[in-house]
Amino acid sequence: MAVRSKPVRPLTPRRRATPALRTRRRSDAAAASPQAGATSPPRVRSSSARWGGDYLLIVFFVAVVTVVVAVVLVGAVEQWWVLVPVMLVHLVATFGVLVAIVQMLGTDG
Repeated sequence: MAVRSKPVRPLTPRRRATPALRTRRRSDAAAASPQAGATSPPRVRSSSARWGGDYLLIVFFVAVVTVVVAVVLVGAVEQWWVLVPVMLVHLVATFGVLVAIVQMLGTDG
């Protein structure tokens, strides 16, 4: 049984808009807008945007230290029941890091 290759269409270059077209489109949209001369209100930045990457680093560091302390606690107690609260601490720390990442991605700064 011979396998046939699928025919492939050649790629056609897409036409890109020139800077003049972009400028013209923006100016047309601004002229059509009823609030073309109005100024926009100042944007309020969230605390995570103010801190930038430091905020994410601090949240990640606190989560790692919390999980390490929980693991040391498991070693000190040497009981199986301790794994349940430690896993809950680990899940909460992971959720905190994910929330911080989503907040950083959600800011426009």
